[in-house]
Amino acid sequence: MIGTSEPTSCPSHNTRARPGIVISAFIIASTIMFIALGNPVKLLVLAGMVNGLILPVALAVILIAATKSSIVHQYRHPMILQFIGWVVVAMMSYLGYLTILKSLKSL
Repeated sequence: MIGTSEPTSCPSHNTRARPGIVISAFIIASTIMFIALGNPVKLLVLAGMVNGLILPVALAVILIAATKSSIVHQYRHPMILQFIGWVVVAMMSYLGYLTILKSLKSL
């Protein structure tokens, strides 16, 4: 896996990409974290909470981009979808906030 790297497709880079090394380093670092902290379930719940906070931010960026004519050109995003999207952003933000408060109390 580590020895089978391919050259990058970017002409400005003359080095070879090493995705196997990066993946292996990530797996090793994750294993060390699980062993050091001792409770992988709590880490997985924490990762889920972080993902729950990233979702509304990413959706908000997409909703803003959908209204920019310099990005989507002639496309017109329906107002009902914009409204529903912003409702989802608000709900997910609020629920993420509540989840973090609840989790901090249980630690």
